[in-house]
Amino acid sequence: MKKRRGKLVAGLAVSALFLMGAALWFMRPDLQFRVRDAWHGVTDSMDRQVLDLKPEDLEQKEVTELNRQNCLVLINEEYPAGETYETQLVKYKETEVLMAPEAVDAFSALSVAVKEETGDTLYIRDSYRSYDEQVQVYAEEPEVAALPGSSEHMTGLAFDVYVSGFAGYGFIKSEAGQFVNENCWKYGFIIRYPQFGKSATRIPYEPWHIRYLGLPHSEYIYRNHLTLEEYLEGLETGKFYQTGDYLVSLQEGDMLQIPRQAAEVTVSPDHRGGWIVTCQWKE
Repeated sequence: MKKRRGKLVAGLAVSALFLMGAALWFMRPDLQFRVRDAWHGVTDSMDRQVLDLKPEDLEQKEVTELNRQNCLVLINEEYPAGETYETQLVKYKETEVLMAPEAVDAFSALSVAVKEETGDTLYIRDSYRSYDEQVQVYAEEPEVAALPGSSEHMTGLAFDVYVSGFAGYGFIKSEAGQFVNENCWKYGFIIRYPQFGKSATRIPYEPWHIRYLGLPHSEYIYRNHLTLEEYLEGLETGKFYQTGDYLVSLQEGDMLQIPRQAAEVTVSPDHRGGWIVTCQWKE
């Protein structure tokens, strides 16, 4: 009898734990999202192929001849920006928010999509931050703030976003936060510090921190569950990678190889000594 009663108590305890877990699951939409996000990394991927372009398919151009942007600049503790790092900045629409000009239209489109899909207004808490400002932030919050010089807020391409009532880690609990995490790649952004990427970025999950890269880089990173560090590390110098209707190539030096059939060519320093050429391509 005692043995049977013990089994009954154990069974009730297991059932209670299961019900508590189920209740927690339904009460925590952020946990549900994080499981879905992890599963997407297993089931979703995007292929690219290396194109063998012949010398006659290419022409040499100086970096100064091309449309230069800074979209693919890597700034972290290994590749810090100096105190004198400079970037072009503009005010976002009629606000005092400073950002790199190449990110303005993309952030505007993302904001419109968030409003249409969720009804929330997407706000920017932090955008551009100078070296001196980062020194102050680090002094106030050394446990969470990046070391001065290692924050990509210096690029004007990184934004800490929120919606009313949901900021910081709470952002992912909102419908808008989940929409941004799942869809910002469509507008050229990535979640710079994803939940699976700490080993590469050395920074824990920050669902509120988005970084503009532009297409096709943002889509490839999202679909293959990469960090910016891993993405750049996967590019071999001199090769041309076809991703959809785009070509991407990591090159070195002041003279770059550009496909003759390329359109909308841009070039960005990677802050590791190379240049990333991005162009539209149709064979």
